[in-house]
Amino acid sequence: MFLYVAVAALSAVAGFLTATIGFGGAIFLMQFLPLLLPFLAASGLSSAIIYAGILVLAWQYRHHILWKQLWLPSTLYVLVSVPSVFFLGKANIENLELYFSIFLILLGLYNLYNVWKAGTVRLPQNLLTTVLCSVLSGLGTAFFGIGGPPIAMYFLSLAGDDKEAYVGTLQAFFTINMSLTIAARFASGILTVELLPLAILGMATSLLGKQVGIRLLHRLNVKSLKLCICFFMMVSGIVSLLGCI
Repeated sequence: MFLYVAVAALSAVAGFLTATIGFGGAIFLMQFLPLLLPFLAASGLSSAIIYAGILVLAWQYRHHILWKQLWLPSTLYVLVSVPSVFFLGKANIENLELYFSIFLILLGLYNLYNVWKAGTVRLPQNLLTTVLCSVLSGLGTAFFGIGGPPIAMYFLSLAGDDKEAYVGTLQAFFTINMSLTIAARFASGILTVELLPLAILGMATSLLGKQVGIRLLHRLNVKSLKLCICFFMMVSGIVSLLGCI
């Protein structure tokens, strides 16, 4: 019973974060679910829980989606994340997790400074940036259950001050790609039938948290939203780094 209550409460907070920041739900869940379940089961359950809220948000903000800027990072993400899920049990990810953590912390600090001083996020708009953010997001999702920060910063740079375009495009990205990643987790045995009741419960309560978050989204100014994103990026990096120690 404690497990079900804990998953319900954690999922509600995760839904709230996903609606207000665009990501962060998986980061929050992965700080607690591994205390309740084996790590791989926790990462798979985390992905399934936040997927429901992502799907609803993508539909609600569908008219703001930047479709032309969506397809290349989505393709790169799938090409990295799906094979990584299948080879997860055989891969040595210790150094990759360390590099991923350091990247998130440095990128979060860099953009936090830019937002605080100039109110903007400055990522170069070129092919290298697209490849780097998409690949890191795909690897982060497959290996650690935390793939939102790099691609969130990428779409935030593209959207500029249009927070509806940012939220809509990011959620459309995850709607398309997480469906394939979740299917791969089922096929590889990471997500099992025994976890389905927890996943359904988590999806339901995450949608409740999402409704609260949507109301708050319209009250946030753009600079506050960007500061929150940078903060959660650094938190994600610190959490991953602590796992390497």
